[in-house]
Amino acid sequence: MISYCVKKHFLKMNLGCAPLCALLFLFVAYASAVNQPPVAHAGNDTALILGADYNNLRGTATDDSLDIYSLIYKWTQTSGPTPGSAIAAPDSRTTRVTFSTTGVYVFLFEVSDGNLTGKDTIIITVVKNTPLRILTPDTGAVLQNGTTYTITWEIYPVPDPLKLDYSPDGGKNWIEITNTPVGKGIMRYDWQIPADLAPKNTYSLRIFDYNRTLGYMAYSGTFSIVSTSIIKSQKISFSAMALGAVQNFSIDGRSISQEKALCNASIMVHQTKNSTHNRNSLTVTIP
Repeated sequence: MISYCVKKHFLKMNLGCAPLCALLFLFVAYASAVNQPPVAHAGNDTALILGADYNNLRGTATDDSLDIYSLIYKWTQTSGPTPGSAIAAPDSRTTRVTFSTTGVYVFLFEVSDGNLTGKDTIIITVVKNTPLRILTPDTGAVLQNGTTYTITWEIYPVPDPLKLDYSPDGGKNWIEITNTPVGKGIMRYDWQIPADLAPKNTYSLRIFDYNRTLGYMAYSGTFSIVSTSIIKSQKISFSAMALGAVQNFSIDGRSISQEKALCNASIMVHQTKNSTHNRNSLTVTIP
């Protein structure tokens, strides 16, 4: 016979009823608990290359297990190009999704315990596979020594780190711009062009993966580096027989033909006549 009594909120029982009373307490505790919705986690936002096809929706969930039902999962696209994605198994916790176009996609992950539902979203950015390419300087650019020039490039996915070199002779010899890695997710580098870099029109750049293990390599077109002093105002000497008949002139002792080749740019010469002194004046502009 099972007997028990309650006194001052304490339950006293004989040894024969211990298993039954333990079950009774568990039932009371279970019944008094409040069901909570499952906690859903859709995963971290990410970026993919167009054409990637693998299990890139990997949801997880935790639940208080107060319901007798198994958890129910559901994936849906809520934002982004439509039609643009195809979810292989939208009712699975992990599933494959494929994309037909680039864009920013938002997927909703829902987890239900039969009564309540937890939700979370993930953002997937789909981009084209972009080979490594130097954007600036482009072919024919004119840079000045002693100044700062921003080198830019593009690539996806981004290898980290990268290395930059320059060549003064069209790629025959290479000199490192910096002995430390560049890039680190930012596809630009501010190059402090040495002030003593010789003016030439045969410079080029190359960029590649720092450890030379991934095979990334890209080259710029040839560009010119000119002396900063050429761009500034200079003493110009010339001689002329008559207006419109300039015989020769020079800039800091170098003939204008030399300057033209050096700058790889056109030089405009304007003549005006000084009526007061009946002499010619000459203005040289180097674009």
